[in-house]
Formats: sequence, structure tokens, C-alpha cells
Amino acid sequence: PAPARPPETSGTINGDAADGDDGWRFECLDGSGPVVCSPALTARAGFDPNAGNAISRAPKLSRDEGFGESVRMSIQVSVPLPTGTLSPALAFWWNGSNERLFPVEIGTFGGFDSEGRPDRARPMDTLIGAGGERNYVYCLPPWTHGAVVDLSFSLPDDGRTDAVELTVDDVRVVSDDRCSDFEGLFDRGFESAPNRWLGASIGSADQRVNMKPEPAVAHSGNGVLELSYGGESSETPPSADLAMETYVLVPSADETGGPAVALYTDTQVQPSATAEWLLGRAERCRGELPDGGWARTEICLPPEWTGRWHRLKVRVNPPDEAGTGEERFRVLVDDLELLTSPDCPRACP
Repeated sequence: PAPARPPETSGTINGDAADGDDGWRFECLDGSGPVVCSPALTARAGFDPNAGNAISRAPKLSRDEGFGESVRMSIQVSVPLPTGTLSPALAFWWNGSNERLFPVEIGTFGGFDSEGRPDRARPMDTLIGAGGERNYVYCLPPWTHGAVVDLSFSLPDDGRTDAVELTVDDVRVVSDDRCSDFEGLFDRGFESAPNRWLGASIGSADQRVNMKPEPAVAHSGNGVLELSYGGESSETPPSADLAMETYVLVPSADETGGPAVALYTDTQVQPSATAEWLLGRAERCRGELPDGGWARTEICLPPEWTGRWHRLKVRVNPPDEAGTGEERFRVLVDDLELLTSPDCPRACP
């Protein structure tokens, strides 16, 4: 059964597709770029009268058997500013074909870029179809507060020949008490679990980026973020697409050092993995994730970004032999912290 809905606050135009065609935008893409969705294409985009939650009208993407075009649908979301009684979160219902991947992006964009990706979008999540309906909730980060953002759902051309479909319904902004107190760092201890993490990237249906309410394994508190791969049924080699990203408010340098962010990691299955810390759009730092329990890592932040939000992406590269047995390869992340460090600033290794 679907979980009870949090109280709705504001947010979307026609998020449940009950008021005609307003609010939703559909785009198709073939090898030459964006095209108008038409019956001539194997991809379909539009409203289905019975595909939504409780057999309601809902926006739907689908593709017939055979290789075909990518297709995307998007809707604008107006995010309120948080108050003492309102903590913005995004909720939606969805249903997708089993074991298929459906990228979700959030940001401000007007179409596809030259390579078929949503222009100026930020990765929000990759849905993994389970052949049944699901309800997801995401805390909305501070950079969305008080803004109107585009939310998009895509059906990519993944090279598979079987038919595929994705339906989304009941897109809305809600208030969630677990989404409060995020100044400077967005959900630093992942205490909004079991909500979804806004900023997850995966490359196969064998990979997962999930927040879990597991105090027995968390470094502290109740929540922990798990990046995992493999298991007994895994057929896909490890991929560098296994990642999480967040935004940090860069602190000022002081007499103790330059701005930095620290995090704790725990590699659950040997051998250890390598990781990349991606700062902003281009700067990359590489490091080893030690195994054998929780370990603390400090990452220097650019001092020229003091007082501004800066992207931090943690990309895990599992070793080649990871996830080849019955046990999943797992990296846990917890307790992000903003600080100044005597070792910062320094060049990335």
C-alpha cells in the first residue's frame, strides 16, 4: 500500500494531471536532436487516462519494441521558503518497467543540449523500475528554496529492444519535519532517511544510492547513506557512475586554516575502493577509501567561494572484483562537517 501523504503546501501546476494538459511539457529526441513527438516515432509521450495513481489520468513515457528515441517530460515546481512550521520536500508517485533506469533531473532548462541531455539540469536521482507503483519523497536543498525549478523524468535510449514505459503522478511540494535544520550543509547526517537522496547517480540496475535509517551501522545518529553495487545476480561490471552529490556553503578561512568539508566513510566489503571528490564543474581530487571501519576524510574547498554554495560530488569506483559474490559491495557515508583546516588550501592529488 502507498504510504500516507505528508501535508501538501504548494508547488506544481497540475502535478496530478487532473486539470487538462497544463503544466506538463513533453520532448522527444532522435539522432539529429530534439523533435516533436509524433506517431512516426517509436517513443510516445503524453497523457494516459488510466495509468496514474488509483487508475487516474497521468503523464506517461513509453517506447515500442526495438531501438528508439529518447523522450522526456517535465513540470515546473515552485518551492516556498522554509519557515518555522514549513520544511520543503518534493513528493511524487511513479510506476516503471522492471529493472529499467529512468533519470530524474532538477534545475532550470529549456530543452536538450547537443548531446541529448537536459540543458543546465542537475542529477536528482535515477529511478529503477520495479514493475509496480512507488511513492518517493526528497528533502529540497537550500538552492531551490524560494525558486521555480524544472523537474524532468526521462526515458533514455539504453540500447535495449524490449518495450518500456514510465508513468508519474501526484507531483507536489510538501512539508516534512525531517527536512529542517540544513544550514550550511544539506542533511549532513542523512537523518531524513528513509527519504530519497536528492543528488544520486547510478549507471546500472545493480547499483543503489539509498539513505537508510540504520543506527546500528551509522557513524552517529539514525541515518546513513549507502552506495552499493552487485550481489549474486549482478551481470554488469562496476561503473564510475556510482555517486552522490550535495552543495556546501563554503566557510571563511580563519587563523586555523582554510575552508574544508569532512566526511566519514566505511567500506563494508574488501578490497577498498577509490573515490573522486568533484568540486564545482571541473576540479577533481582522488583518494583511497580505507576499509576496516569508519574513517574520516577532509576535502579542501576553494576559498574564493567563501559565503557561496559549492557543489561536492563523491564518486565511488568499486574494484573490479567487487560485487561478484553473494554479498553486495557497500560504501557508507555519514556525518559531513564544515570546518577550517591547517592543511587547506592545497592542490588536489
